[in-house]
Amino acid sequence: MSESNEFLVVARTPDEMAVAGREIAAFAEREGQAAAIDLADMEKNLAIAIEHKWRTSGLVLAVRTARRKVVYYEKLKAAAEAGYYVVPNMPVDIFAIRTEKGLPGGQWTEDWRSAGRVESDSPPVGLGDYKSSVARVDRHENRIDNKVVSVQRRAVEYQDWDFPFKFAKPEVLNDVTKAMALKVFDEIGILPARPAQQAAVRGSTMSNKWDPMVIGQIVCKLSRYTERRVSFLISWWLAEEHLKA
Repeated sequence: MSESNEFLVVARTPDEMAVAGREIAAFAEREGQAAAIDLADMEKNLAIAIEHKWRTSGLVLAVRTARRKVVYYEKLKAAAEAGYYVVPNMPVDIFAIRTEKGLPGGQWTEDWRSAGRVESDSPPVGLGDYKSSVARVDRHENRIDNKVVSVQRRAVEYQDWDFPFKFAKPEVLNDVTKAMALKVFDEIGILPARPAQQAAVRGSTMSNKWDPMVIGQIVCKLSRYTERRVSFLISWWLAEEHLKA
């Protein structure tokens, strides 16, 4: 922790990383407690507004955002206490998302790459199941004079997740399974990423001489356009062949 009042963690060695993890867990606990107090106050204000038949749209949104913050800090604390280290956010290729929904509820779109892509609804710790980030899609043809003028697709059903590398080491797959059992991370992905066209197809795999870095992410959607995303290292395999000149 830095000597100033601002929270700042600096780690250069494995021992310092362990200390940083404990400090992040303590930070998440403090912020979570403060968020829970804010949530309780907002819920009281909402109840008063409902009782007096005041307009509640703003309060409903505030309660929803506050509740998401409480859940977010609970997950941040759980991941740090489980021994996972925070890493910089990078363009991760997501292959699994955690959701409580039964169906994805996708919108019709002409963009086939995005039609099947689904995101986590960021459930609390321990809830939901992991599904593929690519859902099954329905296809609809728009015709004029019996001629197809456009094709629209939408996500209609979740699919089982599939690890996107063919030759992953058993240790890496075990680490992924262990992380999923905690039900803390909202989305799990890999580095390096697959090409965009492959990532849009469930079951698309890459052949690689080495295993990828596996990243778990915790996501807090503060609004329609704003989110907080924190990445943790789940697993990384490095062999001597990658170090030899």
